[in-house]
Amino acid sequence: MSFRARKGIDLGEGFSIGLKKATEAAGLWIRGGLLRLASGLQIVAGGLTVTAGGATVTAGDLDVTAGEIHVSTGKVYQAVTVVDDNSKDMTMAAADIVAGINIHTSASSAATVTTDTGAAIIAALGFKAINDSCTSYYINDGNQTVTFAAGDGDVVMGNVANTIPTNSGALLVWRLTAADKVTLYIIGSVAA
Repeated sequence: MSFRARKGIDLGEGFSIGLKKATEAAGLWIRGGLLRLASGLQIVAGGLTVTAGGATVTAGDLDVTAGEIHVSTGKVYQAVTVVDDNSKDMTMAAADIVAGINIHTSASSAATVTTDTGAAIIAALGFKAINDSCTSYYINDGNQTVTFAAGDGDVVMGNVANTIPTNSGALLVWRLTAADKVTLYIIGSVAA
């Protein structure tokens, strides 16, 4: 049975519906109200459409296991934090990858950026399935060429050329390639 409601429906502990008018329909339809579910919402077929007001996930994930997320107008935004490291050699911790932008001021001689371990990266990025990926940005605003190195055997360098010249930046793509392996692809080397 489905309900058409002019006010909210609260499906908290137990099951209670307080409606002014309920009629049978081809699904749950709420106009100007609120639907609260204590233990989640699963849509088996037909999809979910939000026509106004947006959709917010305040905790947990939004998983799409098949199909795609399509944005016909507007933009997709990602919150990023800048991590600034002024040491000659840098360890790029998993938290630095999650932050999104890493600025490294290489100085004095050729420098190295060593990634965190594969296990730490997988855990921090929340990878769930093979081929899941995440992007971050690296900027070398120093005066030395920087070479990327794997933190352990579970991080694979996807490029033969894994260096970033002085005053340049690159897009870093982190991809889960096995249950315990991450491949890092360094894309581009653009003057900063």
